[in-house]
Amino acid sequence: LVKLYAPGCLREPDEVLDRLIALPETMTPRGRRLVDHSVSWPVTRIVDGSSTVGVALAKAPAEFYAPFRLLSEETERRPLEIDHLMPLRSGDYEQWEMAPPTWDERRRVARHLLQVADLFERYGVVYGDWSYSNAFWARRSGRIFVIDVDGCGFGTRGWVETHGWAMPGLRP
Repeated sequence: LVKLYAPGCLREPDEVLDRLIALPETMTPRGRRLVDHSVSWPVTRIVDGSSTVGVALAKAPAEFYAPFRLLSEETERRPLEIDHLMPLRSGDYEQWEMAPPTWDERRRVARHLLQVADLFERYGVVYGDWSYSNAFWARRSGRIFVIDVDGCGFGTRGWVETHGWAMPGLRP
């Protein structure tokens, strides 16, 4: 998948992105397997001249998508986002024509998500975009797939804050 950045988009410097791209080569085999199966990790920068204009990264496999019935009565395949584990409104599962996830599925999703968070912590990766829409899950297996990793930084931050949807640590 190629992700192109909007012109003028605030993002981490190229050196940080290059370090992130190279990081899996330094990981244990178990860490690399987790990246391969559960993270949309950037593999290269897309450049135009001397400017980075995007990245190439893994696309979420089909198992992370499900058919959703829309209000228009049409059905569309969409990612199963983490917030689909516990909808806020009564009747969402019926409207989507989807069986509610079991408690066992929910536990597996939580366990897999914590494994990715642990991987980030072990390698000093600061993922500043934890949100319900940036982690997908698969029915039955509980596997997860985290996206938007190209915006990660490194180091420690006591508090990660995003101002106006800008990348953490960068101000307009």
